[in-house]
Amino acid sequence: MKTCRSFEIGSLVLLMMHSVCFASDGNDPVPPDIKSDAGYLKAVADAEIAPVEKRVFVQPRTELHIAQETPDALYAVLPGKNFSAMCIIPKYARHMAVANIDRDSMVISFRAGLELQTVPTVIPEGIEMAVRERLPDGFVAMVKINHAHHPFFIPEHTTGLLFDQEDDFAKFARKQEAAGLVFSDGKWITADEKLRRQRQEKAESDKANMTFEAMKKGAEAGFIVLHDGRILNGTMKGNDLRNILFESGNEMLWLGTEDVQPLDTITILARGNLDTAKRLIESSTLAPSEDSAKSRKKLVAAVLALGKITPDTKDEFAEAKKNMEKANHLISQIDNDLKKDNKVIYKDIVFPEYIVKYHLSKGHILLRGKFWVSPEQCCPECQTKGFHICATCGGEGQLRNECQTCHGTGRIPCQICHGKAWKECPVCGGKGFTYKKGRPQTFAYFGSSCYYPRYWNPGRIVATGRGAIAIIGPSPVFRPPYCSGTYIGSGGSGDEAVKTLCWNCGGTGTAHCPKTQTCPDCRGAGVTIKTCPTCNGRGNVRCANCNGRGFTGKPKTHPKPVNTEKIIP
Repeated sequence: MKTCRSFEIGSLVLLMMHSVCFASDGNDPVPPDIKSDAGYLKAVADAEIAPVEKRVFVQPRTELHIAQETPDALYAVLPGKNFSAMCIIPKYARHMAVANIDRDSMVISFRAGLELQTVPTVIPEGIEMAVRERLPDGFVAMVKINHAHHPFFIPEHTTGLLFDQEDDFAKFARKQEAAGLVFSDGKWITADEKLRRQRQEKAESDKANMTFEAMKKGAEAGFIVLHDGRILNGTMKGNDLRNILFESGNEMLWLGTEDVQPLDTITILARGNLDTAKRLIESSTLAPSEDSAKSRKKLVAAVLALGKITPDTKDEFAEAKKNMEKANHLISQIDNDLKKDNKVIYKDIVFPEYIVKYHLSKGHILLRGKFWVSPEQCCPECQTKGFHICATCGGEGQLRNECQTCHGTGRIPCQICHGKAWKECPVCGGKGFTYKKGRPQTFAYFGSSCYYPRYWNPGRIVATGRGAIAIIGPSPVFRPPYCSGTYIGSGGSGDEAVKTLCWNCGGTGTAHCPKTQTCPDCRGAGVTIKTCPTCNGRGNVRCANCNGRGFTGKPKTHPKPVNTEKIIP
């Protein structure tokens, strides 16, 4: 882009002619970004596109696409109904104060109406543009600016541009195809090379598909084998075409084929079950000797996991046999130790053997791992649970009611504008103008063109033609500051208080305001939440029939004075 030159004269800044240029690269013609049946314009030399209008008015909230930024100004494309215009936005305080700039998406907009000067656009030699529409006096062509295409009006006899019904790539392609070459992935190659690449891509695609399907089945079984050999245990929560959402521990992970080893389903399941069994065996051996019931339960689970590994996976099956022998040996050791002490495991709890035999002979039931009761003692009201689901809150522990302030919408009318969507401009106090020192001026209008839109601010301003606008409401009638014509100074010292159009509201006396705001009572949820008074947030209430024990009467005990409490928690 050609840089902007400026000369400061007193308090005025006179901007010279600006041009925005766009670079071209590549030697051989490439396929056009946009195919056009209307034809193409080719820059055989640097061509300058003159703007249709010298000045344009930008509606509030209109998004302009930034083409380039310099220390002094921004250059942006204003999209129009039929074609676009390149504008210069000097970095004046009055401009930047009302600007919203998103440099990530290269977009700028203004909270107030603004008139901008247009600048020519230079198309460098070699650039080809698709024609969107033929007009009697020119073309509407698509110009690429920052990876986006914008329609610009180009006069028919613009110097440096030639029209052709066919693009350069189509002409070049005929010559290449005659030489036995084909265009593939941005390069001209032989037909045999293209076929070889297609076969290679298909093989890689098939391999990736097989890896993904195997990964998905493994995830459904609860296992993911990472590329570094680590194994994740968890739950599959969802997937898309190439990724798995997997919950492992306290983490939610999106995993793709690049994150895992390219294994088949049988191997993934074998490694997952082997890893699970190893961890169970290790944790059982680290448990204290009195935790025999828990250790035995883990070892039994390890044996079941190892039993799922088939001889199809040679290495994993051999390792599984060794761990199976170790687990069975530990189970036998626990059983022998319990037998020596005349103890048994019942309901995953260690009891003296005579206690279990006595209660089972009487038909007693073990509740909560501690209380032996007869079947008729089980509470019929709570089914031995000791509690009921709270009927008031349905077990949630909270009561949700529609917010009476916003009636369930989560929004209330804005307390500033009371739902009108506009408020008094804070800069001019609603007058539409301010006073500043300067030299008063009058206006001379030539022609009937005014760059203000017909409805600049709905419900407030209406254009009347020939540069004049009428205000609906108590505001005074005034003329817009920029219409086709010239300024004529009327003299003066330059220190007089001059009535100036408000830069913030553009003379409307109003500023944008949202119609609604978040409800302060429900914070936008639409419902109010409070703790259930019946269960105090627990979600359940104690059973009155059994007083929360799950049975009635006294628990059964052995005739001998023995301790019936749980030995192993």
